[in-house]
Amino acid sequence: MKSNIDKVYSKLPNKHNFRKHNIELGLVQDLEDRVYDMVPIYEELVEISEKRQDLGIEYSSLKNKEAKLAATLKKEKSIILSELNEAKSKAKELGIELDVGVVIEKQLEDLDYAILANTSF
Repeated sequence: MKSNIDKVYSKLPNKHNFRKHNIELGLVQDLEDRVYDMVPIYEELVEISEKRQDLGIEYSSLKNKEAKLAATLKKEKSIILSELNEAKSKAKELGIELDVGVVIEKQLEDLDYAILANTSF
């Protein structure tokens, strides 16, 4: 009767190249190790991408607020200019010149430059 070991050996092919298999298994293990080494880099990439998306959402929100504030200022400027023109017209009817109007117009013009500088990126 053959022992269990003899039975196992009898079923194996006659030529064995265990060194070759050992080397191939070592290569596979090295590749697996390299893949596992990539995991922290991937996790950092995901974290950075999420932060960038959060910043994008915040940036978009700030741009919307900025646009609303600029629109409010432009609307107010338009109302002021309209009322200033009315005041100039009434002053002209009375025969006086409204010197303060020039100062107000200059300030409103400067406001346009300030709005443009703060809203154009």
